[in-house]
Amino acid sequence: MLSLILVGAGKGERFGFPKAFLKIEKYPLYFFSLRTFLKFNEIKEIVLVVPAKRRESVHKELKTLGLDNIKVVKGGLTRSESVRNGLRNSRGDRILIHDVSRPFIPENLIKRVIKSKGRLVVPFVKLYDTAFEEDKLLKRQKIKIIQTPQKIERGILLEAFRRSRGKNFPDESTMIKEILNVKPVYVKGSFLNFKLTYPEDIIFLKTIWRGLFKPVIGWGYDLHPLEEGRKLYIGGIHIPFKKGAVGHSDGDVLIHSLVDAILGAIGKGDIGTHFPDSEKKWKDAKSEFFLKRCVEIMEKENVIIGNIDCVIFLERPKIVKHRKKIRAKLAKILKIPEEKISIKAKTSEKMGIIGKEEAIASYSVCLLFQKTLPPFSSILKTMS
Repeated sequence: MLSLILVGAGKGERFGFPKAFLKIEKYPLYFFSLRTFLKFNEIKEIVLVVPAKRRESVHKELKTLGLDNIKVVKGGLTRSESVRNGLRNSRGDRILIHDVSRPFIPENLIKRVIKSKGRLVVPFVKLYDTAFEEDKLLKRQKIKIIQTPQKIERGILLEAFRRSRGKNFPDESTMIKEILNVKPVYVKGSFLNFKLTYPEDIIFLKTIWRGLFKPVIGWGYDLHPLEEGRKLYIGGIHIPFKKGAVGHSDGDVLIHSLVDAILGAIGKGDIGTHFPDSEKKWKDAKSEFFLKRCVEIMEKENVIIGNIDCVIFLERPKIVKHRKKIRAKLAKILKIPEEKISIKAKTSEKMGIIGKEEAIASYSVCLLFQKTLPPFSSILKTMS
């Protein structure tokens, strides 16, 4: 069994604050590497190690991101203590250890590490710059810059910790090599897998972010007639009213417009393409199923949500008292924080079919970020 220990318990003394909680588009730094590792079925267990005081807040945050199957444990005063705590709470006979401060790890690198045979597998990149140790010129061809994730047999990791007598090491491969004299199996790393260490690294982080995640925008609209005797659903919430939307499904205009916006942003057609009203299986279907399918498509296409803005046009009933429930429902389905969703409602001042309470409509706009390769990736082979 393969377990992942994701280490994010550092105080960030050189950085100024704990790096794991730096936010990018309101997502914590640990979210990015975590989301990449979740794509690998070989990994059967994930343990996230965080500062003790942050454990409960991280657990709640993961739940809002739809990642409540992650085990969150408290870290120690040193890296070694934190990894030990993660190891105690893991069950795998093989362990992957990765630093949260390396957020943009490529999937190909994870594949190389997982597939490589050896008791200790370590990724590295070559040194390209001239290097000196004091006044001595070093042979850069012989220098390896060590990265994570490192794959380690549980037995040798436990034995190395037992013999270390509390000594702290910069990484686990160094400890195992020094204490047990186990030679690592080295695999090609990636410059995308850089480590965030100093405050000025944020500039580089933002540069990589702009290259890795391109913004895409989608717009959606839906309109349904209202009819007595039908149930009214808005954003997956049943709204008590004498009338409801007429449609092949449950007629949830808010979700329908949102589905169109998301699918349009990533070039995947519209709601009619994926859920045509000519198919009986969608008759009276709950629209939240359509939105859940969008989440699956976004995950497959490496897309994350920046923010969503929706407007509902309805004369009655008033939506304001239901808005909190609608936001919470949509956030849960989309696996995003509620603050990324804006819900507004407008009347038509008694004008037109909406003003006469004959129809309900919704507009949705979404900003998404789709993961891609940076423009210079073709130049640096080690980035693949």
